[in-house]
Amino acid sequence: MKSEAGPARSRLPIAALLSVALLLISDHLVLGPGGPWPFITAQVPLGDGVSKGVARDRVQLQMSRARPAEEKSVFVVGTSRARAGFQRRFAMEVASSLSFFGLTHAMLDPFVTLSLAPEIVEAGADVVVLYLSDFDTHRPLRIDPIPAKSSNSPHALVEVFANAGPAFAFENRTLLYRITVSSWLHSYRFRDLLAQTPLSALRAFPLPRRLVERSQPTARGPAVLESPFANSLSEVERARFVARLPTELKRHAVRQLPFLTEIQKGEHSRIGMGIVRRTVTVFRDSGVEVLIVECPLHESRGWLRDAGTRPEFLSLGRSLAEQEGVHFLPLEALPNFQSGDFSDLLHLNQKGANRLTAALVTALEEIATN
Repeated sequence: MKSEAGPARSRLPIAALLSVALLLISDHLVLGPGGPWPFITAQVPLGDGVSKGVARDRVQLQMSRARPAEEKSVFVVGTSRARAGFQRRFAMEVASSLSFFGLTHAMLDPFVTLSLAPEIVEAGADVVVLYLSDFDTHRPLRIDPIPAKSSNSPHALVEVFANAGPAFAFENRTLLYRITVSSWLHSYRFRDLLAQTPLSALRAFPLPRRLVERSQPTARGPAVLESPFANSLSEVERARFVARLPTELKRHAVRQLPFLTEIQKGEHSRIGMGIVRRTVTVFRDSGVEVLIVECPLHESRGWLRDAGTRPEFLSLGRSLAEQEGVHFLPLEALPNFQSGDFSDLLHLNQKGANRLTAALVTALEEIATN
């Protein structure tokens, strides 16, 4: 009996290692850079903006890798404001010598950009366009405890920890554990995306009804670093603000005004600007040119109390532009955007997007000429 049990036990570690190896190989083949991402993207419902955007990112990276080597690759990166403000088809028509790719969707904030930077470099980017403003650098820092936004770089998080200090790092250490796992397993990194597709049946088991609601990912991660003071509006101030808006924009105020009032100075803005600096450094160290475009907000933003945040953002952009290969387009260098260029308080409509895209293409042509 001993002689039979001994060999059986000795085979267990080998079987376990083979199982792990098979899992990792399958994980890489199905969800890695060469995976069937066009098919997966088609399975994600249009209503899920984050998951659809994350899947679309994978397709854009694949397309860049497959392009002819002589074509110059331009990546436009940013949140839903960048998605609304960049017209890829229009840009391709105006600048036929450039290949444009967009990593633009809700929640693709500066930290996610820093996390994705090595993949963008690996995909052969020649120029990266960052759609940013103090809306991105001066609002509370949110790093989702789940990789819904496709964050998978423990190195990026460690850099944030180093900048924020040991107390912040200890308090948010669980984020590091989860992002580290997401860097090892694509099925963990993209599990929220896969949960929105029929492919979910291949990676999960049915949950009892009482647990389904608890298991749903949150659409907006909690703030892990924010200023200790609030910049909220009184009911009277809110009513006055809404009353001044054009009729077609009033319905957006309830949902979007809280985002605007979050823009303020504080420790979170120092960390946020540090993330942008580090992102630019990653690209420049890899020989990728960077163009920072100040993405406009609706003019009603100026009706709120001035938090003094835009001068800090302008100082950031101008200081970065002092580096070789980094360029900055502030609002003053862009068309004068009016209320009719916006679909809501945060996003440009197609008319505004075409104007911003045209200015972007002109700037890229000047960069290429110089």
